[in-house]
This record gives sequence, structure tokens and C-alpha cells, in this order.
Amino acid sequence: EVQIQATFYNNTLSSIESREAKSLEQSRKLKAWESDLTTKDAELHSWEVELIETQEKYADLGVREEELDEKILKLEEAESEFYNVKVAQISSKHSNEIKQLENTISEQLTVV
Repeated sequence: EVQIQATFYNNTLSSIESREAKSLEQSRKLKAWESDLTTKDAELHSWEVELIETQEKYADLGVREEELDEKILKLEEAESEFYNVKVAQISSKHSNEIKQLENTISEQLTVV
């Protein structure tokens, strides 16, 4: 009977040790997962902060684009108007110069 009790005791002890080893392994895995989860949570928070900053930075992008489009249009109109006036002034000046040249040639031909 002592032999049976010793065998039972050894089997029970072996079973307890086996379960304890499994429990320690599961505890180790759980700690590793918790650490990994903490790291991933920190990364996620960092990405969220970056996303919010980017959204805030570009929140008024559409408005700024419209303002720039309007400014570009106004500058193009001003440039076009400027060159149209310049071309008209140059054309007028050249026309006057040609008339003066024609008058001078006409006077010289009449004198001859």
C-alpha cells in the first residue's frame, strides 16, 4: 500500500509540476503579448497624433487652393491687360513714326 501511495504521490507531483510548467509558459507568453500590445498601442497612438496633425495642417487646403487660383487669375488678367496696353502704345508709336517717315519722304520727294 505504501508503494501504491508513493506511485500516486509521484504521479500527482509529476502532474502538478507539468501543469505548473505549462502555467509558467502561458504566463511568459501572456507577458510577451502584453508587451507587444503595449508597443503596438504606443505606435497606434503615435500614428493617431500624426494623422490628427496632418488633418489639421491640410484642413483648409481647399480654401487655400481656391484663394491661390483667384490670385493667379487676377495676376494673369493684370499681365494680359499690361501687355495689351503696352502693345497698343508700341503700335501707336510705330504708327506715328511711320507717318512721320512717310511725311518726311513725301516732303523730300516734293522738293526734288
